[in-house]
Amino acid sequence: MFKTLALLIEKDTRLLEALSARLKKFGFKVITAASAEECVGIVGRRKPKLVIIGGAANWETSVSMLRLNNSTKHGPVIALVEDIRYELDMVKSTGVDDYVLKPVNETLFGSVIREKYKKWQAARKKVKKSSKLSVLVVDDEEDVRHLIALNLKLSGFEVIVASDGLSGLQTARKHRPDLILLDVMMPGMDGLEVLDIWKFDDRIKDIPVFMLTAKTTMDDVEKAFSRGADDYLTKPFEGKDLGENILNKLERLRSKKG
Repeated sequence: MFKTLALLIEKDTRLLEALSARLKKFGFKVITAASAEECVGIVGRRKPKLVIIGGAANWETSVSMLRLNNSTKHGPVIALVEDIRYELDMVKSTGVDDYVLKPVNETLFGSVIREKYKKWQAARKKVKKSSKLSVLVVDDEEDVRHLIALNLKLSGFEVIVASDGLSGLQTARKHRPDLILLDVMMPGMDGLEVLDIWKFDDRIKDIPVFMLTAKTTMDDVEKAFSRGADDYLTKPFEGKDLGENILNKLERLRSKKG
């Protein structure tokens, strides 16, 4: 059983005691506060690893204060939310990492928070791992390049972009990225033609190449693999899962070669 220090902010005394007890049952050490103002001094002294914001007088202010404090600025912060239609947008905009809907099931509360904390820890490990990786995105569509770059940056990757095959080759030679995402359908020199050159260039041939394709037939995939592609991603894809998908593919690729 782990002993993670959690700060619980809740102005309802009865609920504060009940939720605190459930957290302790699931291995948390718990400190409490009734308001945003009260938590300011606590986080500096105690440095909690997790903050749960319930019925504080103003939990948006609490989040802002937590994000400005060196002890808690990197999270995780979990909010207890009553009105999902109104508060969820506010939760996202203020930098909360996750949320639990009220009314809270007090019996399951400790278990739910522990699973959310573990999920956050796993995500942080992936971000730390991905932050060491640079990705070159080669795609002729500006909107697609922007979407991919945005989602990869949010996952911790360093991102370089190129708008066509020739500039992609030049950029790869200059920057030597850890991974190349190469669109299949591009005007002029398409992705498969670029790949033919790529894999015979000693400067970049060992860099993994994942093809970006809107086609799903095995014939297209086999053509890419026959030219040396290491994997592929089919468009459209879920942007929020893109970074994790790429990391999983890279891990599988390394285990095959390892």
